[in-house]
Amino acid sequence: MNRAMCYALTYGVLIELASGFVPVCAQSMQDVRACKTEADPARRLSCYDHAAGRVETASPPTAPAPASSIAPAGSAPAGTKGASDAAEFGVSGGPIDAKRQATATQQITAVVTALKFKPRGEFIVTLDSGEVWAQNEAVAYFPLNVGDKVQIIRAALGSYMLLAPSKRSAKVTRLR
Repeated sequence: MNRAMCYALTYGVLIELASGFVPVCAQSMQDVRACKTEADPARRLSCYDHAAGRVETASPPTAPAPASSIAPAGSAPAGTKGASDAAEFGVSGGPIDAKRQATATQQITAVVTALKFKPRGEFIVTLDSGEVWAQNEAVAYFPLNVGDKVQIIRAALGSYMLLAPSKRSAKVTRLR
């Protein structure tokens, strides 16, 4: 065990004890102070573990918080759409979300029907499907014209990329 790790453990225990999260009796505090003088890192850790064990047994047991029977504001009764929203809560990035994304559309192909530009040069493209996408960041050269067939694919971290016939790509965000 290296010296930095020993200091981190020492200070971590002391900070936890001093922060008020764990009630400490005088005897337990003396035990923790005694551990500070131990030279051998393994023995010092063992000493802190022993002192922390005394701290836990010295503290009175806490009663669990009573479960609230009142539903949070805006929640719907069970069996309605709100219940399915609750069932979907927290699934992003996990195995359930991976299953959902495997069946989700990964790309679309469409034809550009309208092309506008923002003041800083980012394009806004309207596709034949009625979708409107905006470029996230202007680039010096991005050849795109009305009538071009483009692909929009899912990219990393929930973003999307527009692939132009010129083999250039740009990150885009859907507006409509």
